[in-house]
Amino acid sequence: MVAAGDIVAGSTLTLGVRADDGLPVDVGTILDWVEAAVPGDELHYCSGHIPRTAEGPKLVRRLYDLGLVEIFGRRTVPGVWHYIARRIAPSVPVSVSKRAPLDPGKAAARGEALLLLDMLRELAAEGRPCPTNSVLATLIGAQDGNRISYLFKLLRQWDEITVEPTAEQPRRRVTIVATGGSTSIQSERRAG
Repeated sequence: MVAAGDIVAGSTLTLGVRADDGLPVDVGTILDWVEAAVPGDELHYCSGHIPRTAEGPKLVRRLYDLGLVEIFGRRTVPGVWHYIARRIAPSVPVSVSKRAPLDPGKAAARGEALLLLDMLRELAAEGRPCPTNSVLATLIGAQDGNRISYLFKLLRQWDEITVEPTAEQPRRRVTIVATGGSTSIQSERRAG
């Protein structure tokens, strides 16, 4: 049996799930993989069927929309379908909603901004506080806290988020425009 994270000899296929359990890969594993992967590397992110609520496959779809991966399936075990993401060289992204088309030099910033948006969406959905910029940088694999500040600026310009300063820790509440969900602040966590 091949365990999660094993590399198949003679292949660039990185297995993220075991063929016998069919559980999808988590968001953290996908973020680690996409940061380290080179074009041609593959991630097996789900087997059988994709659960509707699974966040990992949703992130893979976002990476596909950004032009960072291609997605496909294959049968590697008789009767079991495997979902695969293959890292590709970034291409010039297509304009999405209010975003202007970006030149190739800004494609990485767009990808990082959308990874940050996914992370903020997850924090808001769980009612958790927004971490500091340096912690967010570590979570999404960005260069540093200054890069996160820039990505926040982009997300606000694109009307993806609003940021409200607060007197309580963590000093800001982030609201996801599309869902209306917000990150929490300390007093809300104590009250619950």
